[in-house]
Amino acid sequence: MTVETGRSEDIVNEVPALPRGTTLLHIGAPKTGTTSLQQSAAGSRARLREGGVMYPGRHENHRRFARSLLGYRKEPGLAELAPAHWSTGILKQLVNNERDYALVSSEAFSTAGARDVARVRAAFTMPTHVVLTLRPLPGMLLSTWQQCVKSGEFKPFDAWLNHAFRDLPMLHMPGADVFDESDGTNLVGRWADAFGPENMTVVVLDPTDRDHIFRVFEDLLGQRRGALERVTANSGMSAVETEFFRQAAERIFQETGSRARRGLFHGGAVNTVISVRPRQTDEPSLRVPERVIRHTATAAIRIAEQIESAGVRVVGDLSDLAAAGRVGDQAPLPDEVPSDLALIAAGGLARRAVQLRGTGSDGATTADVYRPDESDGIPAGRLSAAEVELLDALAEHLTGDGNLDEADVRQLRASAARRIVGARTEGADAGLATVPHPGTAPAGRPERIPSELALQAVIGVYEGAQRLS
Repeated sequence: MTVETGRSEDIVNEVPALPRGTTLLHIGAPKTGTTSLQQSAAGSRARLREGGVMYPGRHENHRRFARSLLGYRKEPGLAELAPAHWSTGILKQLVNNERDYALVSSEAFSTAGARDVARVRAAFTMPTHVVLTLRPLPGMLLSTWQQCVKSGEFKPFDAWLNHAFRDLPMLHMPGADVFDESDGTNLVGRWADAFGPENMTVVVLDPTDRDHIFRVFEDLLGQRRGALERVTANSGMSAVETEFFRQAAERIFQETGSRARRGLFHGGAVNTVISVRPRQTDEPSLRVPERVIRHTATAAIRIAEQIESAGVRVVGDLSDLAAAGRVGDQAPLPDEVPSDLALIAAGGLARRAVQLRGTGSDGATTADVYRPDESDGIPAGRLSAAEVELLDALAEHLTGDGNLDEADVRQLRASAARRIVGARTEGADAGLATVPHPGTAPAGRPERIPSELALQAVIGVYEGAQRLS
């Protein structure tokens, strides 16, 4: 078959409610509107409860539940396994649920191999219907790569794609390899085999309709329109923001041998830029190269055939799996970036460092961790007027945050200053050489600054934030 031959009259977009007493197990996949759906369900718990739907637990999603049930580590990269109690409480709620429906949602389930899927099936003794959401593969690849960058990975998109396409027509998605077939099964087939094809629905989301996922889940759970609040979450970044953070993570790894701490990098700098920095209409969007469209069309045929072979219900149009989206070459990091990108990222790092310090077990205070000898330590004349202006703007931005005291601000400003001068000393000053000499910088904070200066300042604050946290 081909994904291009679907007829519009065969496409199903409305579905009847599941039988009462059913637990709807939404397994993802990642980057298919899962975070928006989960935030909506968490925020609509009371409304759903009134409509006869339980969204168990107290967290926004069921990631911890899934990791525990699947026998995964507590977090990627950690040695400690997710504790059993993360799953036992919610399983008890599901078994004893007296409402019409229950909804469980975590994209971690979609990364499970056949053996782990069997563990889930054994645990879900109640009537269960599995729902897999998919979206056009080019956009799914792009969003997955950007999510890796958000978490401190730094492989360029082209190199990441080479890995994704290494076994065509089988598709890999590094960081969330939901289409892995190394155990002889495929994503749809292993869940359909475990729960029965009659108990599984694949939803191919309409790329032109942001409400599609909410309507489908309202229908499946027998809810009226609007029961799930329309939420847009886990927003993407512009091409400039993405490349800025990718290069920052790469520098951190090259110079320390360790990947950027996800709690600081993602939880601080990246999330703050996404949530606080206004969208810039003059910054280009991320795009997929032409070869992605050719290769994903091949992969889409294979996935569509697997879905049809599994005999599960399909909502949406399988041909949308190959929809191209935004096509073009990636924009490189420009020579200059808006100064607010550096300031907001630095502020997010500082705020997150204070939060992490507050959750530590050693009871450290600012007075405990600040070292008076950690002043700028920069001889007069080593910083240009533009660099001083940026550092002063950084200190003002951090002071205005309200979460940092004077000692915190001084330590982070000093860390950024030492980083800037150190980069010049080590010869990594190609971008810094364009900074005006003392006395020539424009008055006030410039709207744009050299990208190299912005990177060094943010990495310097990251280094200082590590010490604070």
